[in-house]
Amino acid sequence: MGADHHQPAPPFIYVIDKADAKGRASYARPEPRTPYFCGLMVLVNITAFIYSIYLNDWKLEPASVNPMFGPSAHTLREIGAKDTYLIVDCDEIWRLFVAQILHGGIIHLVFNMWALWDVGAGLERHFGTLAVAVIYLISGLTGNAASCIFLPNAMTVGASGAIFGLFGAMWADFMQNYHTSEFEGNRCSTFLCLSFCTVFSLAMGLVPFVDNFAHVGGFVAGLLCGLALLADTAESRACMSEVWRERKSSCCCCCTVGMRQVVVGVVAAVLLVCYVIILYVSLFENHDIKAWCSWCEKVNCLETDWWDCQADSVSSCSQISMASSNGVINGSVTCLDGRVNHLSNITAFVKSGCVIGSAVPCQFDSAICQAEGSLGQSGCLSDLCTSA
Repeated sequence: MGADHHQPAPPFIYVIDKADAKGRASYARPEPRTPYFCGLMVLVNITAFIYSIYLNDWKLEPASVNPMFGPSAHTLREIGAKDTYLIVDCDEIWRLFVAQILHGGIIHLVFNMWALWDVGAGLERHFGTLAVAVIYLISGLTGNAASCIFLPNAMTVGASGAIFGLFGAMWADFMQNYHTSEFEGNRCSTFLCLSFCTVFSLAMGLVPFVDNFAHVGGFVAGLLCGLALLADTAESRACMSEVWRERKSSCCCCCTVGMRQVVVGVVAAVLLVCYVIILYVSLFENHDIKAWCSWCEKVNCLETDWWDCQADSVSSCSQISMASSNGVINGSVTCLDGRVNHLSNITAFVKSGCVIGSAVPCQFDSAICQAEGSLGQSGCLSDLCTSA
C-alpha cells in the first residue's frame, strides 16, 4: 500500500490518504486531473471574440452603444447571437449553442473567463472532464432556452448561462458533500464565498447584452445536474465497509448519509429531465410562459443614464401584428427604431392553430425564411428589422 499511495489515482477511484487518531482510514478525493475542458472553452471563447471584432472592422463600439466595449449588435447577430425569431421560426437551433461562445465586449469576456476558470477548473480537477462538460453544456442550452422564452425580443450572447450552471454545480457539491472531510473546518467560508459569487454575477446581468434569465436558467440546470453527478460517496462507503469488517451493530450514520446522497441524486436527475422538457416544449410550441411573469423583463436590465437597455434588442421586433381579410392574412412588423415593415399575404406561412388577436403569438412555418414575393429577399421576420 505504501508504494501504491504515491501513484496517481485513476479517475473516480478514491485512495487511502491517511489514518485518523483512532486508526480508521481517511479517504481523500482523487488526485487532481488536468482541466482540459475548461481550458478549451476559454480558448474557444477568446477566439470567437477576436473573430467578432474582426467582422466588426477591427473596432470596438463606443460605450454609449455597447458599454461592454465590444462589437455591434448587428455583428453579434450575424455570427450566432441568441435571436428567438431565428431560432423558432427559421429553425436556426444552432444559435442556442453558438450564443454561448460569443460575448458582448471585453468586460463581459474577461469576467466570464475568470469565472469559468476559477469555478470550472476546480470542479474539473476534482470530478473529471466528463462530469463538468455535461454540466456546462446542459446549463448553457437550458439557460438560452429560458432566455428565449422570457426575453423573446432581446438578442443576447455570453457563456454566463453555462458558467452559472457551474455555480449551481458548486452549490450541489456543497449540498451533497458538506459532511466530508473536504469541507471540514471551512463550511461557513464556503457558503459565504458561493453566495457572494452568485449575487455578484446576478448583478452583472443588469447591463445590456448580459442575460439574467440565462443565468437563472443555467443555474437551475447546473444545480440539478450537479446533485445527480457530483455526490462524493467515498467516505460513506468507507464507513459502511469498516462497520461491516468490524461487525458493528449500528451503521445508522453511514447508511443515512449514503442513502440521502442517492435519493437526492435520483430526484434531481428526474427533475432535470422534466425541466429540460418543459423549457423546450414551451419554446417550440409557443406557450406563453412569459405571461406568468409580466414584470420579468425589468429584472434583466437596470435603466441608467449610462446605457440604453434596448441596445441588446436592436435586431429584434418590438411588435408583430396580423389581420385577416377575406381569408387572407396580412401583417406588419414594427422595429425598435420605429420603422414598420408590411407583410402581404402570409397566409401560407402561418402555422395551424393561429388565432388572430389571441394573447399567444402566432407561429410561422420555416418556409417563410426562404420565401420570395411578399417578403422578397428580406429573409426571416427579425431580418426585416435590420434591412436597409
